[in-house]
Amino acid sequence: MEKALAFTGILSNKRKENPDFFNWNRIKLRYCDGASFAGDSQDHDSQLFYRGQRIWQAAMQEFLSLGMQQANQALLSGCSAGGLASILHCDEIRELLPSSTKVKCLSDAGMFLDAMDVSRGHSFRNMFQRVVTVQNLQKNLSSTCTNHLDPTSCFFPRTWFQTSKPQCFFSTQHMTLGR
Repeated sequence: MEKALAFTGILSNKRKENPDFFNWNRIKLRYCDGASFAGDSQDHDSQLFYRGQRIWQAAMQEFLSLGMQQANQALLSGCSAGGLASILHCDEIRELLPSSTKVKCLSDAGMFLDAMDVSRGHSFRNMFQRVVTVQNLQKNLSSTCTNHLDPTSCFFPRTWFQTSKPQCFFSTQHMTLGR
């Protein structure tokens, strides 16, 4: 990975480029766990460790200790798998912050559709099912979702809108379709 990243677009500190958030504190948490920061298991036989949820929790505790707990407004955002992470963790960040903090979550190209693809299959459902199984994700997904649906369904937009708290916002501007 690159050692330094440019903060552009929604992370930019330039008023012209980012009029809404240019003067906000910004944090970029690099995505690396393969399950949108939701995994917390291990495969003893292959010695693989899935610790995305622990990475997420440690990062949030660090940010809270640096003053995030005093935020008046918080925006959690990501792109692609990071956008999915912003949705999966939206209710969690809401719970971490004071009730007076306005919390919004923005998924940029992180809405994967549970639809038949051109090969007449369900590529995204199959992929997320494998991720749920391999990383044992059901225990880290929102119980608001898993109490009513199978864990794989918790990765798809129609489920989020039915199960997430109303203060969360999801962008439908960019959607990823099956291949």
